[in-house]
Amino acid sequence: MITIDANDRARKFLASAKTARDATKARLAKDMDILKQSADAYAEVTDDFIEARIQYIELIEKYETAGEGHLPLAGFPGIVSKISTYSPEEMQGDTADMLRLSGIVQELEKQLDTVESQVKNAAQHVYRDVDDIAKATTAVITYTTDLIQTVNSPYAAGSMAK
Repeated sequence: MITIDANDRARKFLASAKTARDATKARLAKDMDILKQSADAYAEVTDDFIEARIQYIELIEKYETAGEGHLPLAGFPGIVSKISTYSPEEMQGDTADMLRLSGIVQELEKQLDTVESQVKNAAQHVYRDVDDIAKATTAVITYTTDLIQTVNSPYAAGSMAK
């Protein structure tokens, strides 16, 4: 039979466990929001990084593939082509774009490292919160199971007892 003192202790324990669980649930909700924001920022930086790299590669390919598809005059013996495929202004513009893009890529690489760190940190906090809730729940289950088993009553013999 459970004494009044044990019953009070059980109520206090369960109330304390519920309060702690509620606080952890609130912390979990906050950490989930931070994780979502960090993951969204990571996706955005990743997209920008990939797009900048693609643009840079396209500029490189432009000059790598220049002249393909037709035979340049320089391909014939004794003929030297003095005609450039691209104007000096276009080439200078592309050079400026490549310098700008390389700076953007370098900055985005730094941002990727930072944001990736934030995502991992937020995920660790979410894991910690879930783990805390699971441990608290296990403690309540263990405590209440022991309490139910100590009751010498026909009502305690139900499925919750074991």
